[in-house]
Amino acid sequence: MKSKLVKSNKFKPLEKRDSYRIGLPGIECTFTLIDFSNNSLGALKNRSFNGMINDISIGGLKFHSSYEFPVKHNIIMKMNFTFHGEVFELKGKIIRREDHIKGKSVSYGVQFVDLSENDIKRLNVTIHNYQVTQGNKTS
Repeated sequence: MKSKLVKSNKFKPLEKRDSYRIGLPGIECTFTLIDFSNNSLGALKNRSFNGMINDISIGGLKFHSSYEFPVKHNIIMKMNFTFHGEVFELKGKIIRREDHIKGKSVSYGVQFVDLSENDIKRLNVTIHNYQVTQGNKTS
């Protein structure tokens, strides 16, 4: 008797992200720490730091920096960057940290918070336009 392949929707790959991310060549970003759950970090409030954005989606971004922040303290930041000709000032929460063995930088995953409808639309259109121009470069 021949075995039949049965399709099952029971097992799906585990994907925590809600949005598709696109890789970037490294976009300069200035981020300002605006809130924390730990008062001992108060000296860092409203301090600005520089980083490089490695990827972005409608839901968040990943950046690397030489500064080390503790992820467990619910750090909220304001991020300023120019992406594909559009200037953005968005708010986000650090949700993940990746330490790099080689080099002196640390990568952070940031989830956007409190985005306006206008910011969501502008970011979505800018991501789309960027992808179109990148696709045209390879053709």
